[in-house]
Amino acid sequence: MKAKMKLWKKIMLAFAAFIILAIILLTVIFFNTLRTIFSIKKISDVPVYSARYYGDYALDEYLEHGAADSEELRDFLTDNLADGAGKLVYGDHGCSAFLGTTPDGDIIFARNLDTSAGEGCILQTDNTEGSRMLAMSNLAWILEKPKKGLNLADKASVLAAPYMITDGMNEYGLAAAVFSAGGSQSDIDKNKITLQENTVPALLLNKAKNVDEAVSLLMKYNISMTGFSQYQYMICDESGNSAVIEFVNGKMQVVYKNGTYQICSNVILYDNPSMKGFGKDR
Repeated sequence: MKAKMKLWKKIMLAFAAFIILAIILLTVIFFNTLRTIFSIKKISDVPVYSARYYGDYALDEYLEHGAADSEELRDFLTDNLADGAGKLVYGDHGCSAFLGTTPDGDIIFARNLDTSAGEGCILQTDNTEGSRMLAMSNLAWILEKPKKGLNLADKASVLAAPYMITDGMNEYGLAAAVFSAGGSQSDIDKNKITLQENTVPALLLNKAKNVDEAVSLLMKYNISMTGFSQYQYMICDESGNSAVIEFVNGKMQVVYKNGTYQICSNVILYDNPSMKGFGKDR
């Protein structure tokens, strides 16, 4: 009987040691993921959240393979970040932005996000896959519907937030923002990787330091412009240089600042002197 008891105790101790070792191993593997999830805080009843993203978010892998549309992006995010992350539910939105210089010589870049589906998250990232950045991500593009609070499953979905950036700035002073621009079209070059249109800010803020680098970088990729998500992008840097990037008749066009300021408001700027289209009034 005593021998059996000793054997039972050894089995229980071995099992307990295995469980502890497994917990330690999983904690080490998912350390940054857990830190990111537990960093998410509600800072306003609007609602607005804040989060610190620790570690990488598979951006380099994404840039190697790309995503031709929202479904492919959703599959990539689910496979590489967290199960269920990246539901990618978009809403209509009309935004405005401007870049200008104050009398004291300070450069100001400002934008607003007008949307029926908005749930902001101020996102701070490390520089594991590029530049550090401070950005605004729209959680309503990730979660199935806006909520008053985030449960644990919702917070896991927030791991996709770096791919759903509406605007932000990196450590080198490059800023980027995304705007609806109906009628945008982008040709697909089979020799280039295709990126889903919402992920452009993540690419630019991580991999470019100024406007010229950002433009050159975008030329290396196809931008899908599929479905509802037809966009233009405004970028600026610490020197005060700025540009609006558009996709007109399948081709990427760059409209640089001409003068002391630049405005973007959903209307196509390239070869459109009459400013015909939605957003002209703004």
